[in-house]
Order: sequence, then structure tokens, then C-alpha cells
Amino acid sequence: MSDEHGHLRPGVRVPRGGTLTIPPGGLLLGVGEDGQSTLEGREILLATSIWLDWLEIAYEHLDEARAARRDMTAAIRASDEDEENRAAGREFKAALQLVTAAASSMEAFYGQIKPHVALSAEERQARINKRTARWKWVADALFRVASIPSGSRTPLRLNIKSCYMARGLAVHPEHAPRHPVVHQGLRQLVPYYVATFSLELAAGVIDTCVEAIMWVLDRPQPSNEPIVELGRAGSPLLHHLVDGRVTYAPGGVLGSRRPT
Repeated sequence: MSDEHGHLRPGVRVPRGGTLTIPPGGLLLGVGEDGQSTLEGREILLATSIWLDWLEIAYEHLDEARAARRDMTAAIRASDEDEENRAAGREFKAALQLVTAAASSMEAFYGQIKPHVALSAEERQARINKRTARWKWVADALFRVASIPSGSRTPLRLNIKSCYMARGLAVHPEHAPRHPVVHQGLRQLVPYYVATFSLELAAGVIDTCVEAIMWVLDRPQPSNEPIVELGRAGSPLLHHLVDGRVTYAPGGVLGSRRPT
């Protein structure tokens, strides 16, 4: 077999967070003419997990939003209105992209845990008939597979809803007149969308997505073995990315896993 660049190189590359599976019949053990055992690979299956990639993209845009805010503050002090406008535009675009990437991370993670969520066919159909909002499907799945204390469920549920509302605003904007809103960085009235997609919203959305995913990876339901296995593999990857970036509540259930 060859491609446009020449012969196919040997080996299979499995990306971070991916899995390689050999299905039944995919590996053939035999005996050669010389009496030596032989092993023939006939079929493999690869799966890719992209929730962490989306989360990394979100953090890249968070860094840009923070840099834009710093430049905006400096420009205000220097009375440089042109630089203020450039910084405001950068923060706006970074926040738009962050919200979309963070919500996509949660969607990708939901897609990974969905097969292991106990949900009857009747309940599933009832939700479809009621046109249950997407964020409710996601929040319910997270709560079913993670050991989340009752006191943490309501705030997390509301924050997940807010994330999906922000994602909806980002990807389904309305070009309609609205009252202006004060931008927290500029401290001036600006269009609604510019004020909404700010550093503050961006930071809140990514914190919610990280918390939601971390509950599942760090505190899976012990009886759900596939989710427990997902936690064993995924928790170190998540903490490698977020520890040092997020602020954990002192004495909270969730916390850093950085070596001390």
C-alpha cells in the first residue's frame, strides 16, 4: 500500500487520550512451517478523545483574553483610544472562541460518558418528546456517573446552563438593537455582545467546564467501572493541564494533584 508521498510507513500512531482495540478475530495466532508460532494482526480499531484538545484551545484563548485586558488597562492609563479599541476587539474575539471551545470540550466529554449513563428508553424518549434542553442532558449525565455532593449539584447545574446559554449566544447571535451595557474592562457603555463576551464570562465558563469534567474523572461512581477506568486515564491528563491555572476551594473535595 502506498500514498501520494510514497510507501505507507509501518506502525500505528495513537494520540494522547486515544485507545487501540483489537476486535474478536483481529489477532491470529498460528504455527509456521518451521513449527514456530506466528502472530498476525488482521484488524485494529482506534478511538480518539478530543475533550482535552478543546479544553487546551479554550485555555489558549483565556491567555489571550487576559493579555488583551492587560493591554486595555494600560491603554486607558495612557489615554490611547486606538489601542483601547484594539484590545477590546481582541478580548471579545478571544472570549467568543473560548466559550465555543469550552462548551465543545464538555460536549466531547459528554459523548465519551454517554454510553455508560444508565438511562431507560422510556426516559430518553420522554426527553425527546419534551424537547429537553441540551444542557439538561449533559448535566444529568454528569450527575449520574460522578459522586457529586448534594450541596454542589445545584450551583454546578446552573453554571452548566449558563455555559450553554453563552455558547448559544456565540454561535446563534442576533443582529438586533439592544440597550448598551457597561464593559467591565473599559468601564464604558458598549454593545450587548461586546460586554457579554468579556474576560469575566470567559473565565467563568472555563472554570465550570473544568469542574464538571473533574467531578467525573476524580470522583466517579465506584459501581460504574467504565467511568472509573476513564478517570484513571483522564484525571492525570486533566490535572496536568489545569493545576496551577485553577483556584481550588480550601478543604474542598476537588483539589490539585500536582506533586508536592
